[in-house]
Amino acid sequence: MSPADVMPIWLIVFWLIHGVIVYLLGRIWMKKKEEEDRGHISAAVLMAIVFPVIGTIAGLLVIAAASRFPAESLLEEYEKYISYEVTNLEALRTEAEWSEELVPLVDMVTDQQAENRRHAIMSHITQDIRGQGRYLRMGMDGADSETIHYAAATMNSLSGRFEKAVEQQKAAHDPDMESQVLQLHQSYQKLIESDLLSPLQARHKRKEWLSFLEEAHTRHPDASWILTGWGQVLELDGQPEKAARLYEDAISRFPQEAEGYERLLRLYWKQHVPEEAVPVMQKASVYLDRSTLTEDQKFLFDMLEGESSEWQPTLNFHSSLLQSS
Repeated sequence: MSPADVMPIWLIVFWLIHGVIVYLLGRIWMKKKEEEDRGHISAAVLMAIVFPVIGTIAGLLVIAAASRFPAESLLEEYEKYISYEVTNLEALRTEAEWSEELVPLVDMVTDQQAENRRHAIMSHITQDIRGQGRYLRMGMDGADSETIHYAAATMNSLSGRFEKAVEQQKAAHDPDMESQVLQLHQSYQKLIESDLLSPLQARHKRKEWLSFLEEAHTRHPDASWILTGWGQVLELDGQPEKAARLYEDAISRFPQEAEGYERLLRLYWKQHVPEEAVPVMQKASVYLDRSTLTEDQKFLFDMLEGESSEWQPTLNFHSSLLQSS
């Protein structure tokens, strides 16, 4: 057998051994990575198997590039692409004074007049409401290119601001100081409730938020907001039973603080189980004082008290809970 005939056999053997080793290493590496980081590893492994030398080098370059330029950073470049700065419309921003309760934002964003749509979009810059991303995506689904640009730039500005607040507070907060831990928790909460993140980004941030709360609970076991925040994350992750147990724990340990009642009642309301809400409302009527409630909490309790006449006629929740201090 001539050397010319032997060489291809060695190449085939080398290719097979190399492919098996690369595949096994890739599997091990992927198990250690988050779900959103596995795509580029799979691509690198495939390139390395098909092209042992060149593909391996190219695959390593792909992984390095993906680490250097994460997917979420690409959205930040869109503002530069459309050459739009939010501060250029300062007058429009300060003029807008919309309220989530008074102005139907869906109608504004889908208004036939482009000027009205832009005005509604810009109002999100100064308004602290939940679900900004949902309304802004409505603007991006329109046919008016200028409105689409406004919506994209506003979403970019808001998400960047919220994420920057989280990262800055993560770097600066003292985990032993409850006030600073609470501020970081509220920043996570605002980012998630804004609905500005993609589903994959939101899942990653919720996982990060949950780990933060678990650690905070070990340092501050007497903080009720940690239990309710923990329950909120589990509820968002589709675990309402575990969330309800945490809310119940918060109510049991801190009966004079309203947030546990509020979270649990909202959960029962969404699940359409009024029979579960009645005892919670009864306990709230004993321990809560109207003067300590926020306007949202007062509205919730007023609404549920109105419904409670159908659930349990003898429940006199309104007179006991909402009496003036």
